[in-house]
Order: sequence, then structure tokens, then C-alpha cells
Amino acid sequence: MRPGRGGLPQQVLSLPVLGWRSLHFCGWFPLLLLLFSASAWGRESQSDFREILALAGWDEAAYAQFTPAVPLSEAETVHALKLLRRLRSFDVLSLERWTNRDIKLGEVVNHPQAYRTELIWFAGRVVHVRQVRLAEHDGARLEMQDYYLCDVITDEGDVLTEVITGKVPRAWLGVENLDEPVAVSGVVLKRSSDNPTTPQLVIVAPHVAWYPTAVSPVSPSFAQVVLGSLGFDVGLLADIRNGRAIRGEEREAFYQMLFAMSHVGPQQLIRFAERNLSWFAKRWEEKLEVDPHDQLAQVVVRQAEQGRFSVAALFNDADSQIGNLVVLDGVVRRAVRIEVGSTRSGQLSDIARRFEIDHYFELDLFTEDSQNHPVVFCVLNLPSGFPVEAKIHEPVRMAGFYFKSWLHHTRQGKEAEQRSASRRQLAPLLISPGPVWVKDAVEQASVVTSLIGGGLFVLVVVGVWVAAWWFSRSDREFHRRAIATQYALPQGESLDDLVASAGVDTPDFSNWQNEVEDEGPNPP
Repeated sequence: MRPGRGGLPQQVLSLPVLGWRSLHFCGWFPLLLLLFSASAWGRESQSDFREILALAGWDEAAYAQFTPAVPLSEAETVHALKLLRRLRSFDVLSLERWTNRDIKLGEVVNHPQAYRTELIWFAGRVVHVRQVRLAEHDGARLEMQDYYLCDVITDEGDVLTEVITGKVPRAWLGVENLDEPVAVSGVVLKRSSDNPTTPQLVIVAPHVAWYPTAVSPVSPSFAQVVLGSLGFDVGLLADIRNGRAIRGEEREAFYQMLFAMSHVGPQQLIRFAERNLSWFAKRWEEKLEVDPHDQLAQVVVRQAEQGRFSVAALFNDADSQIGNLVVLDGVVRRAVRIEVGSTRSGQLSDIARRFEIDHYFELDLFTEDSQNHPVVFCVLNLPSGFPVEAKIHEPVRMAGFYFKSWLHHTRQGKEAEQRSASRRQLAPLLISPGPVWVKDAVEQASVVTSLIGGGLFVLVVVGVWVAAWWFSRSDREFHRRAIATQYALPQGESLDDLVASAGVDTPDFSNWQNEVEDEGPNPP
């Protein structure tokens, strides 16, 4: 089932994370749009589902064996488990194509017989889970050792349902009061009660998807809460096994997680990862309290105190890192585009149909503390102009979710390439929306710095001019009030009076005018 199709409960994180509500809305809005396109695709295939069930013996006569308005009997339970085995044999793509997301649970409660042969989808909250162990001979015949009874209250109409399934997250087991967001695709067997305080519908589903949106005793990891709110079924993390190649059982988890990255930007995920550092460090601090000589814990805590994630935990503590969210700084030395949009025969792949993903990129990141070993990131997008080549050297900052310790083939050197030789290598595999190219950040910072520097220069020049004007004005005022006043003549006196009063001999020019008049005009 596609993660989050049809919209999950609109809860948001009960944590003070910047931009979380916008992330939640932006994450689910594209899914709601995809729901409508998927509905038309699914309606063409729902008749196929009814025909396949009929061929397997699940026709109206088979459904008539279930008595309405009473709880499930032991004989009915056996029939329900047979249907569960049949549903689990179908691939994920087929189940998604057959699922009807337009049916309201309230309609099913009122007219259960009309929807018996439908595979319906609904969202709700699981409130109780009970594990039932099968007898050895029954388990061998039904190809399962146990099954689970889940009480799920639907988001729409608050209908209490009993879901029979073969798989639930381990974290739910043994918890009395659950309250976790889930989604179910299943077949309605019957209406079991008219009392709204007891399960009203019995539904068989191959899987119950879990989308935690708040930290709780059941989902104590902040990183898992981020994943669940992005539309990833956190229960799939239990299928992941470290130290080997990606198995078929892990394929759904891989592409669901990659698809979830389309609902968050690189910078936003970096902020969430920075928020996760305290949660990450807390576990290692607790380990140090138990064993102060734990060298790995010492390294991780020391790095966390400096505000950084240590890759030592990713390499040496893989089982505890699955689903964890980290942010790393380093250099990408290899970037490869991986095509997944079509099959070998040229047909559109199920990944392209379900998730609208036709390619992704694989990056080898080397950090200061990775000791020349790569941390592999699978990303949806790259910054514009980012080189996609086997040998590059690009500084980046990148946040991602730890998927597994991945055993993969890697080529070493030109000779190995020419011989098509390769060697197997273990590396942490993380999934991310994409890197933040530090080169771009530096260039942007340079432009901003230039603008700020130019602005400051203009302010300095203006400031100098204002200061010069102010001091010049002050000088003139000082001269007027102090110096000019000190040397000013008394009122009614002239300089001639000042000189005469001083008794100083001066030239007598009194006859000069007469002498000039006697001389007459100048000679030619």
C-alpha cells in the first residue's frame, strides 16, 4: 500500500520544531492529490480482485458462513486466517491496484454485505493488540505461527473495528493502552456487533501500517516520528537486516522511505537532524553511565558535545541505527544516477507507477572521521549543476535516515574498471532528499557579504561627511562666540581710534591727496 494514500490523521508533532506544521501539510497535500489519480486506476482493477477471490473459493457462499451480529467463532476464525494467507500471497502493487479508497466505513457498518468482496482502505488509531499463537499443525497448514487481533478506531465515524492481521510492529506488543496512527487495507468479513463500545466490523488485512506523529513510550524515537509524519510506514523497519545486500523483503521499505523524502527539503531535514542530536547522544550517555570505558560511546558523546554526529556509530552499531536521522558534513567523491523507471522489457516499473520515481542518485560521502570509508546516500534530487560523475570532489552538508549497513560491490581504480572487476564492501546506507552544496552556500554568502560590505562603505562615507559638517559647524560657532567676542572693538570705535589711543607714531598721509592733484595727468 502506498504510504499515506488518502490522508492520515492530521496530528502533528507535539514538539517545538520550527516549521513542523508546514512540513506536515506540505508532506500530505501531494499524497491527497495522488489519491484521486490512484482511485481511477484502482477502480479498473477492483473487479479483478473479486474475480480472483472467487476463483480461490471466496464467493458469496463462502461469506455466508460468517454469522452477522455476533463475535467471530472459532470456525469463522479458521476461515478468516485462510483468507489472510491468500491476501499475504499477493504482491504490494496488486493489492494497491485493487484497494478501494472511496468507501466510507460508516456505509460499510450500515450495509456490510454490499462490500464483502471489496478491498477497502481506512485510517485510524490502534488502541489494543492481542497476539494469538496457533497450534503447530494449524500453523504449518496456514503458513503462519501466530496472528494478531487489533482494535482500530477509524478516524471517520469513530467506528471500532477488529482487524485480523499477520504482522504488527513489535513495539505494540504487551502495551495495554495504545493510541497510534495506522492505515489498513483489508476485506470486511462481517458486522459483528451493533454496540459501538465493542468491535462493529471484522476485517482481514495482510498488514497494518504505522505512522507515528508524536513521541510516546511506543515510539520513543524522534527520528521515527519524523519518518511517520512524512508518510513512511515505520513498521517496515523491522524487516531490515544489516550486513548484506538489499533483500526483496526490504524493497518496500527502501522505496517508501525514498518516496517520503519528496515531502521534505534538504535544509528542513537538516534542522530536524540537528534537533535529533540530543536524542542521539542521550542513548550513548546512558551507555557511558553503565560502562565508562566504552570507547565507542566516548567518541560519540565527544562529537555530540561539539554539535556533530559521529559516523563511528553508523559503522559499528548498525542494528541500533536503523531509522535514525543524522546530518553529516563531508566531500562527495562519486555521484551516480540509478534508473528505476522501467523494466527490462521496457514496461513502466511498479516503482514508477506507485511512487512516480523513475530515478535516484547514489552518492559516496567521505567525512573527517570516516577514515577514508564512504557513507552511501541515496537521494531523490541534486542541486542544479552538481556533477554526476565517478570522480568528483564536492563539499556538502547532508541529512538522511539510516537504512542499513549495506554490502555492495564497488569498483576500485582504472584497472578494475577495465577488467569489470569489483570487490564487496560494507557501508552505511542512508536515504535523503538531497545534499546542500556548500559551494553554493559559500557563493551565496559571498554575494551577501559583498552587498553588506558595500552598504557599510556607503554608511562610513556618509558618516564621515556628517561628522566633518558637524565639526565645521562647531568651529564656526566657537569662533563666533569665543574668539570673535574676545577681539571685537567697543561699540562706536574704529581701528584709527584704537591706534591713536595707543600713542604709536604713524605716517601722515593728510597731504597725499593734494600732491596727486598738482601733478596732473600722467605723461604719455
